Order: sequence, then structure tokens, then C-alpha cells
Amino acid sequence: MKIVIADYPDVLGRELEKEYTFLREVIPDAAIVTHPYTDPEAFYREMQDADGLLTAFIPLDKTALDHMPALKAISINATGYNFVDLEETRRRDIPVCAIGEYCTQEVADHTMALMLALDRRLKPYIRTVDSEHCWKYYMASKPMGLNGSTLGLFGFGKIGRAVARRARGFGMRVLAVDRGITAHELP
Repeated sequence: MKIVIADYPDVLGRELEKEYTFLREVIPDAAIVTHPYTDPEAFYREMQDADGLLTAFIPLDKTALDHMPALKAISINATGYNFVDLEETRRRDIPVCAIGEYCTQEVADHTMALMLALDRRLKPYIRTVDSEHCWKYYMASKPMGLNGSTLGLFGFGKIGRAVARRARGFGMRVLAVDRGITAHELP
């Protein structure tokens, strides 16, 4: 059995040893290959005899799947899988497994941290502190304040909803729009 871990080179920069260890424990006789995706033709050659594929972002349309006659499963190590032709994988009886949850709370927290940093104008203030070596709190511009502000969210999936909950906790009015859902204001 051959399993290919393939993605764009910057995505493969992560520590892969945990993935190798897990795969070796579960499928000890598997040949595990890492393939940095830079060229579709080279990727297709690598996938010619692959039974499994672990990826996050490589486009997997009908043309790509035509080059993978032995493929038995695709595992997506990301929350999105919109780059996979699901109709085609269903037709070929190739299961697609995606991560159902990954960093939703962390991304929502970071979003709020960035909004607060913008509102408090932290970057210019820190620049002043660093250049003058003096902490003068009154030099910072007066913040607009998040309370009473309106936040527009484009996309209202797990992360959008988590950001909305946090923003509402700051007293913000939240508007959201999502594919298939008309724009609406949250209560």
C-alpha cells in the first residue's frame, strides 16, 4: 500500500513525523511518500500507484482523479474541501475525510485581538514607545471603541459564528452574510 502526503511546499513545512508515526502504527506495511506539489504532471506520476492521499489544498478535479487509478481514500488535513470534486469522488467510490474542527476558537480569539489592536492603535503606539524608550500612555490616540460598533462578517460558518459571539460580548452589532443565506443581523 502506498500513501502520499502531498501539498504545496510551504504547507509541507510542518513537522510531519507525527503523521508518519501514526500511519506506521496503523498501517505498518505502507510505503509513505512525501511529495511537494509544484507541478501537476509530477504529482500525477507520483499518484499513479497511490492508494491514499493526505493533502490540504491540492486541486482534485476529474482530470486529477483520472491520474489516480488506484486511489482508495483522500484525507484532507484542513477544514475546507471545496477544491475536491465530490461528485466525481462519489462516482468513483473514493471516500473523502476532512477535519471537522481545527483552530476555530484560536482563529476567533486572534480576530478579536487584531480588532482590539487596530482600535487601540497599538502598532503606532508601540513604535513610539520603542523609538522614544518612554511609556507615555496619553500619547496613544483615543480609541474608537468596539462597543456600539458594527462588525461585518463575510462567511458565517464555525469561525464566523465564534467571532460573532465574541464581538457581541464587546457590545458590537454584528452583520453576517454567507453563501445561500441573505444578509442578516444577529440578535
